[in-house]
Amino acid sequence: MVIDAEVEIGPDTVIEPYVQLLGKTRVGSKCLIRSYTVIEDAVIANDVLIRQNCVITESSIGSGAKIGPFAHIRPGSEIGEEAHIGNFVETKKQSLARAPRRTI
Repeated sequence: MVIDAEVEIGPDTVIEPYVQLLGKTRVGSKCLIRSYTVIEDAVIANDVLIRQNCVITESSIGSGAKIGPFAHIRPGSEIGEEAHIGNFVETKKQSLARAPRRTI
């Protein structure tokens, strides 16, 4: 596991082995970051699940989001609250949010 000196991690966050948290990354509370993930200069909100082998660079992930496995979130991406990014998805300079629920 590699965690740079400027990284901030909230309470009750679980970081599995072989994760790299680089640069000025901030991780909120109650997150789960699975093995072999690399996060650099990103902001991760609370209650986020990042599955195995994801790469997240210069982006933000909203509360309750679920990412991966094998997702590549490239610079400038904004993943909204409770959004789900599936396996092998790649984003760049995208703003994604969960679709609102319809009420009848």
